[in-house]
Amino acid sequence: MHAVRDITCGNIQRKCKEKISGEKTGDQLHRPNSTIPFFIRLLYSLIMVHSVFITGTDTGAGKTWVTAAAVHSLLAQGIRARALKPVACGLDGAGRNEDIDALLSVQGLTDADLINLYRYAQPAAPSQAAAAEGETVDPKRLVQWCHARAAGLQGCLIEGVGGLMTPVAGNWLVSDWIAAMPDCEIWLVVGCKLGAINQTLLTLDKLKQMQRSPARIIFNAVSVEDQAWIASTRLAVEPFLQSACALSSLNFGGRISGQISGLQNMPASSYC
Repeated sequence: MHAVRDITCGNIQRKCKEKISGEKTGDQLHRPNSTIPFFIRLLYSLIMVHSVFITGTDTGAGKTWVTAAAVHSLLAQGIRARALKPVACGLDGAGRNEDIDALLSVQGLTDADLINLYRYAQPAAPSQAAAAEGETVDPKRLVQWCHARAAGLQGCLIEGVGGLMTPVAGNWLVSDWIAAMPDCEIWLVVGCKLGAINQTLLTLDKLKQMQRSPARIIFNAVSVEDQAWIASTRLAVEPFLQSACALSSLNFGGRISGQISGLQNMPASSYC
């Protein structure tokens, strides 16, 4: 049985509740008389933790949508925040990447270099995509760039690429990238589908080995059909989680507010 974690932030909580705009998410803390929406709770955690690394169980799990939603919420509260996509693979004919474009749009930016360091044309693991262009990702430069971009911010969201075992450069994996940034809180986005339970437990086992258990897990449906997998995936994973981990469920479609289309509310969130 997972205990409910109470969150109180004094003046910060009251100020955020007064300033929140848009539709209510319906995602409330499971405790008496709670009226604090999900994305305000994300705001609380980001005020306390400087940077968050958002990883996923797989490519296409929904990392970009979660990242975009979180940074939008922070910016709406007047928080100095930035969402980064340091490594991106897969460009269209105009040299654009849809994940970078999504994060630029939600932050009111146009220059990809503000949020991205490496981008390659081939939709493949970064090590392969870079090699196809005769290049390589420099791990040291990547980590330094992330730290530099986070400087002076109250919240920095760093979206990874693929899953933990995705090669970034040679035998340097996304898990090594996370290990090189020990101050980052970890959020895990689970793409709910057939096989997601296995993927999630393998990811959690790897994070446990790294002593970097996730602070939040978002169970996401990447299609209408996949919504049927959310509840069963979450139920199967919950017994393996630590008491300090926050859980959220993200249905496909809808919107968080009138300003972001294509992003759905995160209902039924609880502190596990």
